[in-house]
Amino acid sequence: MQEEGTRFYTVDNGATRGPFSTFDEVIMSASDRTKTGKPLAYRFFCYGSIPYHTPYGEIYYGTIGTYTIPSTLESRKPPFDDPEDDLFDKDYDSVRAEPHLDIVSVNIWRSGTDTFMELTLKGPVPQRIDSTIFIQWGIYIDVDCNPNTGESSHLLRNDLGVDYHIRLTMLDSTFYSQIRTMPQRKDMGKPRYSIKDNKITFIIGPQELQLPASPIFVMATAEKWSNRGNMPTVLLAADKAPNFGHYTISAVD
Repeated sequence: MQEEGTRFYTVDNGATRGPFSTFDEVIMSASDRTKTGKPLAYRFFCYGSIPYHTPYGEIYYGTIGTYTIPSTLESRKPPFDDPEDDLFDKDYDSVRAEPHLDIVSVNIWRSGTDTFMELTLKGPVPQRIDSTIFIQWGIYIDVDCNPNTGESSHLLRNDLGVDYHIRLTMLDSTFYSQIRTMPQRKDMGKPRYSIKDNKITFIIGPQELQLPASPIFVMATAEKWSNRGNMPTVLLAADKAPNFGHYTISAVD
């Protein structure tokens, strides 16, 4: 990930203010209404000339560039953090739910021809869930970086035009993995995965999905649905990382 300096932005009553170089400048720039109401600060990710942002409720710094997937899992902080307790329901209202639905970080690395995509959750993956619901943890991938192709959903997929969906679905105490095309929902196979406490890791090789050499857009979600086995299903709670926009990754150095 390439750092190009620190820039701070705020959204003050719907208007973007910045960039600023210090926290003091950010605080001084906010209006009284924002200070006494619900101030929102945004962390901006700028890919090329396009800004993407995530509301955090605090001031965070922005990084610029494309994340190049390392060839080994490095002993360092995961590249993509996600705030805790930021779950929402079908109406995009804040909701409290189980910690295994709360994504706190996303890590990506390579080993040989395999790409590993790891979700770290606030709490451990349960051993069993109620038979009236189902849960899925997944990765949405936009391989052509075009929001007008694939499948879109602002609620769960932000600005992506999703071409592939990698997911792990839990029914009762059983897990099912799947890669499918979007929007056709054609089954492409079963990706390998591992579950260890609060970490879910997808292992994607050329036999499952050939990732392109060019950068791609990705994001992760955890979703809890009701009315299992009947239509319509209802989204009870979800988390997504990032909350807005997407991550840009590349498998080529």
